[in-house]
Amino acid sequence: MRPPSADPDKFWAIIDETVDEDEDIQMAALEKALGKMTKAQLEAFYADYRRAHQAAYRWDLWGAFYIINGGCSDDGFHYACDWLISRGRPVYEAALADPESLVVHLGDDADAGFEEFGYVVYEVYESKYEEDFPQIDMPYPKEPDGEPWEEDDLPARFPKLAAWNEARDG
Repeated sequence: MRPPSADPDKFWAIIDETVDEDEDIQMAALEKALGKMTKAQLEAFYADYRRAHQAAYRWDLWGAFYIINGGCSDDGFHYACDWLISRGRPVYEAALADPESLVVHLGDDADAGFEEFGYVVYEVYESKYEEDFPQIDMPYPKEPDGEPWEEDDLPARFPKLAAWNEARDG
């Protein structure tokens, strides 16, 4: 299936309305909002989610999340991008402009990952319509965008995040 046309303003309005520091509260609010949608609207929401995810598939963000999470596998980066999207449009866009902007959104025990967030649209669709979510053809690029990094170079590349990480680890 071809991806539905984009409506990023509507997508981000839903995300921004449901943002909450408590992931359980946010998931409940998002499930409620998505539960009011038609099949076509859920498919469009998913396509916009994938577009946001693909735009965040960048080496610089992966490096930032590597510092934040004390390491970051492929799956870990995927879940970190879910977390980033779940924080809302202003946080997301600021991080795309400057990954170090994330430092103001991190607590002492930050875990920038939100795996469940990436599955919510599937779960709502399948529960509401009692059928599998359709396959939408939106493959990821083979490699993240931008310049790859070496682990030893990350503190110099992201000094604010490195300082936050040192302070956290004490």
